[in-house]
Amino acid sequence: MKKLFIPLAILGLGIGLCACGHGGEAHHDGDENHGKAADEHDEHDGEIVLNDHQRRAADIQTLTLRLSVFNATLPVAGRIRSAVGDEQTLTALQSGIVRFASVNLAEGAAIRAGQTVAVVSADALPEANPVAVAKAEYEAAKAEMERAESLLADRIVSEKEYVQVRLQFEKARLAYEAASRHQTAGGKAVVAQKAGFVKSLLVKDGQYVDVGTPVMVVTACRRLQLCADVPVDRLAETVGLKSARFRPAGTERVYSLEAMNGRLVGRPSSVAEGSAYATVTFEMDNVGDIVPGTFADVWLLSDGGTEALAVPLAAISEEAGVKVAFVETHPGAYERREVVLGRSDGERIEVKNGLKAGDKVVVKGVTTLRLAAQQTAIPAHSHNH
Repeated sequence: MKKLFIPLAILGLGIGLCACGHGGEAHHDGDENHGKAADEHDEHDGEIVLNDHQRRAADIQTLTLRLSVFNATLPVAGRIRSAVGDEQTLTALQSGIVRFASVNLAEGAAIRAGQTVAVVSADALPEANPVAVAKAEYEAAKAEMERAESLLADRIVSEKEYVQVRLQFEKARLAYEAASRHQTAGGKAVVAQKAGFVKSLLVKDGQYVDVGTPVMVVTACRRLQLCADVPVDRLAETVGLKSARFRPAGTERVYSLEAMNGRLVGRPSSVAEGSAYATVTFEMDNVGDIVPGTFADVWLLSDGGTEALAVPLAAISEEAGVKVAFVETHPGAYERREVVLGRSDGERIEVKNGLKAGDKVVVKGVTTLRLAAQQTAIPAHSHNH
């Protein structure tokens, strides 16, 4: 006696699915559930029948289709970056050799406000230490000013000469204070002004840098910007733009700007000559798991929606290039439908053909039904013993 078993992977619990016709009489001992399903429902070819236990195990959920407003959408590519003011670039305040304050400093490391992240040492340079030079010039200018003050009292130097000497002293003092700021025993400290995370390390430990060389970028990651690249020939479609949804590369999760306190901050009215794209910019709160610099699929949402049949993206699966959905025809029985799709807003997709209002479409447990439907291609039970 041969029996047809559905793979355990379909439900993860070794659940067998009844997905075959019953034109002939079955004589399998112990196949009570199968017989009950056949008695309760008049099955059609390719129909998938699950009992209550199987439906609960697969967590099958359905949605009754209704006409609803579907906003005009424009799918484009985009990228995510830190908002203006949320980043700080730390630079070397003198020329020298960079030494990071921690051997564990790496991209993504947390940084405290006021923390020393690196030290730039000029001790090994052939030229004199700039701090020592500034100190020597300051002390010489100070001694010269004190001497001029005593000579001024005796009218040995004129008021004009004294003013010039004092001016040189003030310049030397300011230069020394600037040179000695953040000075440590090991060299000039590179200090983070704000708390955040290391976005990128721009130099290597032990590398020589000139004064003003960027050492690292620290981002607070409180606000992010979503930059959508719109083809110039479709820029007119953004006139009624109100919001957007996006899916970062490498994930299936779709984010909504409405849920992230997002707002439109820039929509170009003109495009640079020769450019094929214009950038539309949104700003939003960082929910904590979005990495600046990531590329994303973006759906721009505009006013002026129309009524349409639309289902959640999770309701649609693909079989050999054909888009399909599953409809509950009666409790516990499901039918595979090929569908023709239209626009998507990142969460729902328009169905142009294959479904109608009132259909109960499966929105959760689709994978289980898709695997079960594939079993219908296997020949019916054999009665050869």
